[in-house]
Amino acid sequence: KSYALLRGKAMECVALIGQAVGKDAFYTDAKAVMDILLCHDTGDSGVEMQYLTQACVRIASVLQEDFVTYLPLIVPKLLHQAATKPDVVLVDWNEATNDDGDDDGIQEIVVDVPGQGKKKLQIQTSALQDKELGLNMIYQLALDLRGSFLPYVEPALQVIIPLLQFEYLDTVRMLSGLSLAKLLDAAIAGSDVSSATPQHVLELIFEPLLTALIEETDLECIVGLSEAVASVLEAARNAADNGVRIGIPLSHLPTV
Repeated sequence: KSYALLRGKAMECVALIGQAVGKDAFYTDAKAVMDILLCHDTGDSGVEMQYLTQACVRIASVLQEDFVTYLPLIVPKLLHQAATKPDVVLVDWNEATNDDGDDDGIQEIVVDVPGQGKKKLQIQTSALQDKELGLNMIYQLALDLRGSFLPYVEPALQVIIPLLQFEYLDTVRMLSGLSLAKLLDAAIAGSDVSSATPQHVLELIFEPLLTALIEETDLECIVGLSEAVASVLEAARNAADNGVRIGIPLSHLPTV
């Protein structure tokens, strides 16, 4: 464990070199690198696991469709990471001793609890970071692999759609929206024109995405969710132009 950061940095270096030299030069070494990474036991969390997942996703961006064989080993870990609920502790709030708690790895949020007054939610910062990282890696895989990511679109949707309402971190909500747009891209790119999958994905994501945008109060998150909605509409339009039957009746949309 004392060398976890060093091993993590080594993983990062190898992946960055692969990105720098490109697929043609890196391809012959990529399999050996992936075999080493995937055989390395890092546990389910911690700094080394973060470096490993990021390295794998960077290598995926280089190998593109040739990375598909590794997805069954990578994607479940990322989905588990994104889906894990952080431990939340509710304690009494004292204005005189109020601080954000970040120095000891705990994020604190003051909330009003009906009948109890102000309380303080304590959440492990590392748990939030792990969730954000897992979500970001799913987004990147869907972006880089597009149609090759199709088999994982449905399980990813099951994890990500509820995160549009994740109350403890605005970047999780924003990343969720942006990821949904890329999952729709993957569904369209991986399906033929007669497939019902793109329409099914659009129906699953569009109303929750619009609802999240309507209810959002954080300005940066509003911008991100707006971008996600625009990306979904653009993907649907491009798909329709290419003969894919896809769309949402206006009557199914939430009202503002």
